[in-house]
Amino acid sequence: MKKFLLIGAVLLLIAGCVEKPQPEPTDAQKFKEAYEALNGQENSSGQPHKTLEIAEDNPMYYATQEEIENILTSDTGIIFFGFPECPWCRNTLPVFLEACEQEIVTRVYYFNNVEERNTMEWQDGKAVETKQGSDGYYRLLELMGEWTSVYDGMEDESIRRIYFPTYVFVKDGKIVDIQVSSLDSVEDPRADLTEQQHQELFDLFVEKIRSAKACDDKC
Repeated sequence: MKKFLLIGAVLLLIAGCVEKPQPEPTDAQKFKEAYEALNGQENSSGQPHKTLEIAEDNPMYYATQEEIENILTSDTGIIFFGFPECPWCRNTLPVFLEACEQEIVTRVYYFNNVEERNTMEWQDGKAVETKQGSDGYYRLLELMGEWTSVYDGMEDESIRRIYFPTYVFVKDGKIVDIQVSSLDSVEDPRADLTEQQHQELFDLFVEKIRSAKACDDKC
């Protein structure tokens, strides 16, 4: 009898030592981790990344190319084109998330396609593509049309580019508003916004969120 009790105790001990599988992190947790991981770090030029504190229940959802295209053609939602190392993303993101919280935005379609963009250079009086973009990136340029930014330095307004951050506000497959980068008055993305700049940017985001009526279960 004692032998069976001893075996049982050993089995219970072993079972207790086996680690239970951890649940997969949510998109909100992955986003928080990706952006906060750079706190206290420097970029390749030795400049410090702006420190961010992002709530665990943030509305960020890692969207696919297909989902982004679907919103731009037939759905309603807010799209955030950005990436963690982007200084202007880190400058505007806290204010954007604050506006989302006030307006009860429960989903923002996050898309990091920085590596998929093409690269252009002005050589001998003409624009030359030095790096080809992905097919998906070119489709996004076409779908967003004149809402995209003119490619700096190309001296041709027909050449477009998705800069980061770009916040896109879509209603029923139509872009109703967009926000690229920060305020014109912000010169250094790593510096804290003044109280006036913060309020101005917050009001801007609230207005744009409301323009897309970001209030249903997909927003």
